[in-house]
Amino acid sequence: MAPAQLSATASRSVRILPTLILAAAAAFTGLPAAQAQITDGPPARGFIVKLRDKSGTTTQTTQAARERLASVASRRRISFLDSRPSALGGAHVLNYGRWLNAAEARAEATRLRADPDVEWVTINSLEKRMGVAPTYPATIGDPDAGSQQWWLMQNGSNYLSAPNVPGAWTVLSGRTLTPIVVAVLDSGVRGDHPDLAGQLLPGYDFVSEYDFANDGNSQDPDPTDPGDWVSSQDRAYPNIFDSDCEVTDSSWHGTHIAGQLAAGTNNGIGVAGMLWQLQAAAGSPVVLPVRVAGKCGAVVSDIIEGMYWAAGIAYTNSPALNPHPARVISISYGGAEACNTSASGAYVAAIAKLREAGVLVVAAAGNGAGTAPGDAGSSRPANCSGVLGVTAVNSDGTKAFYANLYTGSQGIATVGGDAYTALGSAGTYAGIYSTSNSGLQGPAAYDSNGYYDAKAGTSFSTPIAAGVATMMLSISPTLTPEQIITAIQNTSVAWTTVSTAQAACGSGSTGYCKCTLSTCGGGILNAQAAVNYAVTNTGSDTALNARLTSSGAITPGAVTSTYTPTRGSATSRKNSGGGGGAVQPAWLAGLALAVLVLAASRRATRR
Repeated sequence: MAPAQLSATASRSVRILPTLILAAAAAFTGLPAAQAQITDGPPARGFIVKLRDKSGTTTQTTQAARERLASVASRRRISFLDSRPSALGGAHVLNYGRWLNAAEARAEATRLRADPDVEWVTINSLEKRMGVAPTYPATIGDPDAGSQQWWLMQNGSNYLSAPNVPGAWTVLSGRTLTPIVVAVLDSGVRGDHPDLAGQLLPGYDFVSEYDFANDGNSQDPDPTDPGDWVSSQDRAYPNIFDSDCEVTDSSWHGTHIAGQLAAGTNNGIGVAGMLWQLQAAAGSPVVLPVRVAGKCGAVVSDIIEGMYWAAGIAYTNSPALNPHPARVISISYGGAEACNTSASGAYVAAIAKLREAGVLVVAAAGNGAGTAPGDAGSSRPANCSGVLGVTAVNSDGTKAFYANLYTGSQGIATVGGDAYTALGSAGTYAGIYSTSNSGLQGPAAYDSNGYYDAKAGTSFSTPIAAGVATMMLSISPTLTPEQIITAIQNTSVAWTTVSTAQAACGSGSTGYCKCTLSTCGGGILNAQAAVNYAVTNTGSDTALNARLTSSGAITPGAVTSTYTPTRGSATSRKNSGGGGGAVQPAWLAGLALAVLVLAASRRATRR
């Protein structure tokens, strides 16, 4: 959208749902189910099985592989409905045609792994979205529209953990940038939202299960989110909707995340996306929507196919090659399994392939903490080697009540919405405010201003980190995934700067707690410092650099960002109804970015 100076008299009728949680731990009705996912494990549709390479052969026909799979099944006394090649070379997806509960899936996987012809088995489990799902009984009371995008602000005394995105914008301003694509693997997107129209690349829908795709087909070139509600009527079909799939309204989860990165800026409505400079400089979108999730979640095989396609990697029976390969992939769905070759060989192989192609995967740590003694560990694939895992902190720097710990060596923390504060009172900054839809099931029509709400969870921390990685690559496109992770950690705000009376995380405390390097990642994300690192550092992998350049995946020095922030006063913003996305000087940018007048009625978000 073309930039526009905000008008002090512009009319705004944008409906919003900024909300906060007033209940204590026992009232978090959405969290016990999330904890159960961590401890009990999700259901599965079948398995992804990699057979061992036969001596002296590197390839085999699909029919030969099917015959070998049939022999394995016969020996192990298992029965599946059908099989198909997966995106991973030599691996096949076994479809059981019904849901297997966690215990049944693990027992079957153990039998398969015991066969000498099998290299690894990954349970094709249903990965859940990482947005918190309590009922929000009240709304944010702050009438200043600028505060709705507090999550972008410069870090300070009121919001120590804010990532200082305006500082990163200052670094990018006037520099020569390379257009870098970031893919959002999620529930799809409402491209008809006025703040997203023209802001997204053509994507793809990888939801293979017709029964819960909810769009009348399976995989197709349309990543539109039709809604992911689950009704009581749906739950009457247990072979389709598993026992872990609860009745719920549509989440519009992917639309919310897409808005965090891609929403139009200086267009007089709604919110400001993080990557407005990259898009403005390139003259085209840089955010790629890839639908991998339908009702209830996303199966592992669909996620991996979405990853490969997003990165521009061809595979057996793949759609037409993605003409806009991503260098960063943001995924806010996850499961409970450990990430090793035995349990998660599919993820291990896929992530290795993506790293070889110079693609960084950024994944949500999950929301299983806060309902039992101790804190839940990170979800998969955030716990996989080579992935930047992201957990959530409150605005004051303490770990968010709902957020999982991150105990690996490649994690970072950033804001995810104060669903519950360390003091046991309502969080001042209750959610991450972004584009959405008001439909409880299918989508509702938008007016000219669009529709917005606030959500909380590690789901919404993840695109913030992914956006920062994308900014870094736009300045230094030959940085490797490992360099980006290390730089983001080394430039982060140290945990020692957080002052709290809470017990240290992992010491038997539950929910909110004091983070350390061993429990919440390398520190609190600092966007400005991370992007500054890219100014003076380039990629060290010469072979990767040569491949990326020769393939056209990077074209250093392609465009220059000359799109400068619009100047305006906080008073005029407030009087004009907020008019979203107007960018201001760095120290005020958070107030200038956001959204709109808090004039319309608000209702609680039930996602």
